[in-house]
Amino acid sequence: MMTNLCNYDIEKSEDLYSYFLTHQMMNEGESFESKMLTGGVSNRTVLVTLENEQYVVKQGLAKLRVTEDWFSDPERIHTEGRGMIALNNLLPEGQVPEFIYLDKKNNILIMKAIENPHDNFKDLLLTDADHSKLVKQMAELLASIHTASWNNKKLKSEFIDQKYFYQLRINPFFKFTIDKYAEVSDWFDENIFKYESIRNSLVHGDFSPKNILVKNDQLILLDHEVIHYGDFAFDYGFSMAHLFLKGLHLESKHALKYSEIYSKVYINKMNHLLSEEDILRAQNLFLACVFARVAGKSKTNYLDLKKEKIIKKILLKWFSGKFEITKNINKKLLNEVLNYG
Repeated sequence: MMTNLCNYDIEKSEDLYSYFLTHQMMNEGESFESKMLTGGVSNRTVLVTLENEQYVVKQGLAKLRVTEDWFSDPERIHTEGRGMIALNNLLPEGQVPEFIYLDKKNNILIMKAIENPHDNFKDLLLTDADHSKLVKQMAELLASIHTASWNNKKLKSEFIDQKYFYQLRINPFFKFTIDKYAEVSDWFDENIFKYESIRNSLVHGDFSPKNILVKNDQLILLDHEVIHYGDFAFDYGFSMAHLFLKGLHLESKHALKYSEIYSKVYINKMNHLLSEEDILRAQNLFLACVFARVAGKSKTNYLDLKKEKIIKKILLKWFSGKFEITKNINKKLLNEVLNYG
C-alpha cells in the first residue's frame, strides 16, 4: 500500500530515489537512474529508469518557468491524473500513457514511460518532411475524444471544474492579450467570451503537437492538466492555430496545407454532431488562438518577427472592424499573410 510523505522535490535525485523506495516502487539495491526532461514550463518532469521498467514522474509547479509572472495551483496535477484515466477509457489502447499512481499530498503523478524510439510531433512538423498523414491522424484523434464524450453526463459531472483551464489558457491567452490590445475587446466579448457557458464534450485544453509523441507512425497524447468538460471549439481552434503557424514558418507546399487538411478531416468526422454555428464558432476560436500566439503571453518560439507583425496587423484590422467569418477563414488568413504588402 502506497503512503504519502511530504516535501519531495523530484528534480533532486536523492529525493526521488527515497520516494520510490518509500512508495514500494523499487527494491532496496535495485538500479535507479533519474533524468530531467525539458520542454515543459508548468511541471517538474523526470524520467526514472529502474532495472526492468521506466516511468515518467511529474510534479506541479506553482510558478511556471516563463519570463512573465504566471501562477497556477499545483494541485492541477490531480486533474491530469483523472484525465489520463478518462482518456484511457475513451480511446484505443496506447494513445495515452498508462496511469500508474497519483500522490495528491505531494502533487506527484507517475505514468509508464513510452519506450524509445519515439519523436515529438512538434519537432517533426518543424522539419522539411511531409507529415500530412500524421496531421490527419491528429484530427482523427481529437474527433475521437470529442465524439466519445459528446453530451456525456458522467464526464460532465466529473470534469465540470474549469479552474485550471482559466489559469493556464483563458487568462494568459485571451484576457492578457486583450488587456494589451483593448481595441479587440468587443470582438472577443461577442465571439469568444459570450459562449463560455457551452458544455458539449471533454476538452483536452492543450491539444498541440508539442504534447503528442509519434511512435511507429502512431500518435500518443500527453499533458492533460487543463482537461475539462467544455466547448469542443477551443480544442479545434487551439490545435488549428499551432498547425497554421508552423505552416507559415516553413512555407513549404505541404506545410502550408496542414491546417486545411486538419480542418477538413476533423469537421468531416464531427459533421453529424456539429451545426454550422458550431463550426463558425470554432473558426473564431482559431483566429483568437492565432492572435494570442503572436500577441499574447505564450508566443511561438519559431515564427520570425516579420510574420508575427503581419499576422497581428491583419487580425487587429479584422477584429476592430467588420469581417465575415467563414468555414474556410484559415485559407483567407493564409492568403492575406502571404500576399501582404
